[in-house]
Amino acid sequence: MKKLLALALMGSLSLTAFGQGQVIFKNFISGVINAKITETHTTPGTPTLVDGSDPLFRAALLGGAVGGTAATTTSAGTLAMLSSPDGTATYVGFRTGGAAGLLNVGSESARVVTDVNWGGQAMVQVVAWYGNYTSYADALAAGDTFVGVSNPLTLTLPSGPTDPNVANLVGLQAFNIGPSSIIPEPTTFALAGLGAAALLIFRRRK
Repeated sequence: MKKLLALALMGSLSLTAFGQGQVIFKNFISGVINAKITETHTTPGTPTLVDGSDPLFRAALLGGAVGGTAATTTSAGTLAMLSSPDGTATYVGFRTGGAAGLLNVGSESARVVTDVNWGGQAMVQVVAWYGNYTSYADALAAGDTFVGVSNPLTLTLPSGPTDPNVANLVGLQAFNIGPSSIIPEPTTFALAGLGAAALLIFRRRK
């Protein structure tokens, strides 16, 4: 009986220990990261820093094991949307005024990479969108074209919760929330070709 209890305890400890690696979700740390996000949704033409006074500008951190598929402006990829250690924080808004372009992560900036252990390597990426959606995938599924994605990063996570070395988004590059370049499907090109041919025939007959 004691052996069974010990094995059960070891199993539960291993489950809680695995997949708890964390990364800090910030796009600006003085002297470390400066990747302020711009937008062309409310200001067509010249990109301006995202002002969080509009709560429909949202961003999230995606992550997973190295080898996953990064998100693009037309695909959500295979990385999961990461949440805070207590599971309450997922997507965030932006700051306002002089801090426009910065993610409004508040006091809880840690995000858990659920399938990568402490000390392991994770693939992460920042995504952003405009609209009343709780995830980047939802925004794409709804056909919202005002989206943006950062460059994907490969980070080594700290060895444990007491490790003084944190995993910041070092190497993160600035990006823009703007209209995506959706490529028409082949059927769309075919229909366009038929329409053009019909127009030429009609003109010749006239």
